[in-house]
Amino acid sequence: MKKIKTFLSITLIISLLTFLVFSEQILDYVNTNYIHFKSNNIYLETNEYAKEQNYKFVKITDNFMAKNYQDLLNIFYSALDSGIDEFTFYCDNKYKNCLSDINKIIPLDDSGTDIMSELNNFVSPYNTYKNITLITNDRGKVTIKFDKLYTKEMISEVNDFLDNYIKENITEDMDDYHKILLFHDYIIDYTVYDSERAGDVNNPKYKDSPSHTAYGITHNKTALCGGYSDIMALYLDKLGIKNIRVAAKLHVWNLVYLDKKWLNLDVTWDDPVTNTGDQLLIHEYFLIDKDKLLELDSVEHQFDENIFIEAK
Repeated sequence: MKKIKTFLSITLIISLLTFLVFSEQILDYVNTNYIHFKSNNIYLETNEYAKEQNYKFVKITDNFMAKNYQDLLNIFYSALDSGIDEFTFYCDNKYKNCLSDINKIIPLDDSGTDIMSELNNFVSPYNTYKNITLITNDRGKVTIKFDKLYTKEMISEVNDFLDNYIKENITEDMDDYHKILLFHDYIIDYTVYDSERAGDVNNPKYKDSPSHTAYGITHNKTALCGGYSDIMALYLDKLGIKNIRVAAKLHVWNLVYLDKKWLNLDVTWDDPVTNTGDQLLIHEYFLIDKDKLLELDSVEHQFDENIFIEAK
């Protein structure tokens, strides 16, 4: 019996030593034959609002095994653009900084730029999120859960509004410039800037206000800059005109690709608030280049040129 126990102990020690010596190879084997297999069999199902556009900062990918920071950006962007509610991908076991790099994209506190929220500006407003949940484990598995900003009811109402407008006002013989101009003027005449909420944006009574969405315009005829830029982005998407929403620290507007150039369009600032309460319609911020934009305002329109590269 003693000999059997001794033999088993020696066998156990040898097995343990073998595992320690070859642990990296074993992990590589598991990574290659299990995790890589799983990542290669991940497919993103896209909804009807997925734009599937490539930009200088991020690109659509079908590679869901992250090996570096750019891979992470592309995966997060692709998942968000697809409109999916929950998505799982993997970090390569050789990518030691994966979790810390994820924290750069989705900071745990306010110490850094929330890159993930910036990615909202590259996708359809209908696919943007208001809250995100991240679940990770020590085997490199990462699960993202998106809590969407727009409900089905909101999408239905905004779509009806835009579809009716296009049907009644847009003709095939119109060029894109005038299609945009017509809608720009219509939205400004139709909408009132929500000065009350803008002046006290953190007040709990405004928690459920939709003014930061296109739904605020269609439902209440009021908007903040998020509402103006969202409804313009959705309109441009329906026309098939490439666009991005550009975000500064406290402001957001549209970037439009027209005549082979990226031009700025700020509907909010073309709908100024007056002391008299009179409704004005101006065109100072209508399809202008960056130099003109910053000449008009060099404070509220300062944006991160490392993210919104097309706007440079």
